[in-house]
Amino acid sequence: MKKPFQVAVCVDATKTLGRSVFQGVVAYIRKSGCEWFLHGSAGNRLRLSETIDDLPLKELDGIISFASNEVAIKKIKKAGARFVCIFDEFPDVSVCSVFSDDAAIGHLAANHFLDLQLKKFVYYGTDLARNSETRFRGFKEGIGRAPRRFGTPGSLAMPLHIKAGMEELIPDSPDARRKSLLKLGKSLLDFSNGGRDSIGIFAYSDNMGIMVIEACREVGLAVPYRVAVIAVTSDEIVCELSVPSLTTVQQDARRIGWESAAMLDLLMKGAKPEKNAIAVPPTGIKVRQSTDIVACDDPYVERAVRLIRERFRDKLNVDDLCRVLKISRRTFEDRFRKATGRAPYEEIIRTRIRHAETLLAETSETNLSVAIASGFANERRFEENFRKINGMSPGQFRRKFSGME
Repeated sequence: MKKPFQVAVCVDATKTLGRSVFQGVVAYIRKSGCEWFLHGSAGNRLRLSETIDDLPLKELDGIISFASNEVAIKKIKKAGARFVCIFDEFPDVSVCSVFSDDAAIGHLAANHFLDLQLKKFVYYGTDLARNSETRFRGFKEGIGRAPRRFGTPGSLAMPLHIKAGMEELIPDSPDARRKSLLKLGKSLLDFSNGGRDSIGIFAYSDNMGIMVIEACREVGLAVPYRVAVIAVTSDEIVCELSVPSLTTVQQDARRIGWESAAMLDLLMKGAKPEKNAIAVPPTGIKVRQSTDIVACDDPYVERAVRLIRERFRDKLNVDDLCRVLKISRRTFEDRFRKATGRAPYEEIIRTRIRHAETLLAETSETNLSVAIASGFANERRFEENFRKINGMSPGQFRRKFSGME
């Protein structure tokens, strides 16, 4: 009887990201019928050269791991195991990699900030991660390609790039951490014109996004009222428990697990993958409180947007808004379109659809239940608007989010 392949999946199972990768690997094994014996191991992108020594390398046929380095790769090759790197494109093109499309992640973050009408931007990255620069380029390109809603082509400032070093990310004492946060906070305060200008900050990771929120708190910058923060998620629980909760770009970790397993399967069977590098698009944005900002100088429009976010589940229409705001419909619609680039009714629909996306991704509710919970009168209207905004049906969106489409 043929012995099963011995495979180590090196992910941090304490985080949502790591568990989702593992689920994707298991899903591939079940679908393909291949026989693997899985070894679990916690991986760390900054210390894999150390933790790899804890693996039974000589017993392994294959390894799926978070971003590695040249030292670890040499040890793996010497042991004769096959290797697939995940979440980062390895510099050596001979090393197989399955990673998030970091440029697309940057574009998503940029588009989210542009939807919020922001005009000043910051990227908080680090040279400690190879793909941080790719996310920054994608973010910068997303800002540069934005529709010119705000006047002249040069009216949107390119993002400020702040880089965190090891001493900021892993401070050696509580005092050192507070000094780092204060330094970052002062830089953001200066960039925001003393807190008078609204800014959008895109952080490389959720931990760095929380650092941004804490740094703003140190210098009195209000998140989300003056500062909107978005990051790339690793752990959903951390993001939910942040104060305010942290808006994140969602990586398709299950798809990455699936694709890396398929690639490793070919390698262990002596075959060559069609591509050595696969970039997996993000699934979308999980909107939380940290981007609940209304960057608008028009008090009527600002109040209207807040009313829409509070009451979108009700039978809300433009006339209702005008009555509350005590303004004529024609004047209100003109001011709203001038400030946001879209009509008030479109904003109501977009808000309902964003809520529906969350329900589709996180629950098994029927389309009708999702439609009603999101403020739509019936399932048909919901599906029509969902397809118009997202270019796919609610069912397709749900399957795509699971990573197993």
